[in-house]
Amino acid sequence: MNTIGGRKNKRKEKDEEKVVSISWQEKKELAQKEEEVLRKDMEDLKTWIDMMETMNDQQLKGYLEKHAGDLNLTKDQKIKNKMEAK
Repeated sequence: MNTIGGRKNKRKEKDEEKVVSISWQEKKELAQKEEEVLRKDMEDLKTWIDMMETMNDQQLKGYLEKHAGDLNLTKDQKIKNKMEAK
């Protein structure tokens, strides 16, 4: 038996098991949910940007001191999400 060929066959079987058939309605609903989440994220980002633009230098410095951990957490979450997506 060819070991390399056996590995390829096992890999194909695993890939075929992962394929899940969903209807176009389900795909559409999923896309709409993702769109709503993105819209909410965009609104939150715009609100945050507006808040940052209205702050003076002293207020910005205070904000950064208070939220330094939050900024690192966000970066760590992005990295974790990228790793999970792979």
